[in-house]
Amino acid sequence: ALTTAGVPMTVNTRDSHAGGVGYWLDVGDRVILELIDVQDGTTRVYFNDVHRERGLMWLTIVFAILIVLVGLVRGLFSLVGLCVTGLVIYFFILPRIIAGGDPIITTVLASVLILAVNIPLSHGFRRQSSMALVSSLVGLGLVVLFTPIFLYVAQISGLASEEAAGKVLLFLNPD
Repeated sequence: ALTTAGVPMTVNTRDSHAGGVGYWLDVGDRVILELIDVQDGTTRVYFNDVHRERGLMWLTIVFAILIVLVGLVRGLFSLVGLCVTGLVIYFFILPRIIAGGDPIITTVLASVLILAVNIPLSHGFRRQSSMALVSSLVGLGLVVLFTPIFLYVAQISGLASEEAAGKVLLFLNPD
């Protein structure tokens, strides 16, 4: 039993999941519930999932500590680069694509920024790092050049869905 907005509710988790799915829940754990209004005026409550933020936060902290212990200064700089990558994805790539921007150009521009930050951070300001950056930028240029050709040849539009997989294959006849 649980309380939601002061109303005690009982959740039967057997109705909520397919067999074999198990959670180790304790009193006080935060869970996600699905409330469904039934035609008879009652509300059925189904267990949907658990909140994972606290566990994921601790795993992230342990991961970061291990990276710094093993990699020392380079490990710390690599974590900074990882954070920069996350920020570029969250504040540049996603908003531009959601706003209708070209996903290929957006991703390539973001990649240039990510590479320009991460290569020197991870490997230092050396001649080899500069050559790696230049080589990566040339590779990105080739991506920009060849992507439209590959999309055309493979007839990739981005309009298909996962649900379309397994559908009947039809051939268009000129008749």
